[in-house]
Amino acid sequence: MVEHLTVNEVVVGSSPTVPVDNHKLSQTKTFIMNLNIENLVRSGVVLVVGLPLALSLSNLTGVTTELVSESLGDPTREATYSVKEELAGPCVRYMLSKNDSKLEREAQNEIEDIVGGPVSHRETCNWVL
Repeated sequence: MVEHLTVNEVVVGSSPTVPVDNHKLSQTKTFIMNLNIENLVRSGVVLVVGLPLALSLSNLTGVTTELVSESLGDPTREATYSVKEELAGPCVRYMLSKNDSKLEREAQNEIEDIVGGPVSHRETCNWVL
């Protein structure tokens, strides 16, 4: 490749002794323009196909991370769930019973046995239910 001083462009396959053929030069420019358009179209297709794939993979990664953090995030969840499960029956009986009735006293005793000592029955049952 040689740069011609008169045209100030490089023409593939030319030499300094042979004058530049303008037709050949215009064909080269057309070829380069077509090549650029083809590259742009190819890049657009890759973007249209690749972008949804990349976004779905990043979303999958986010969902997986969220599931792992939920399973490892709160170790007291199972213990709390089992205590609430045990207290649900006595708390329902306590909340539905009349004040100072036998049913209320039995429910209070059950709640205290499960918890392991005296508690505020109303607040405990509000937490459970």
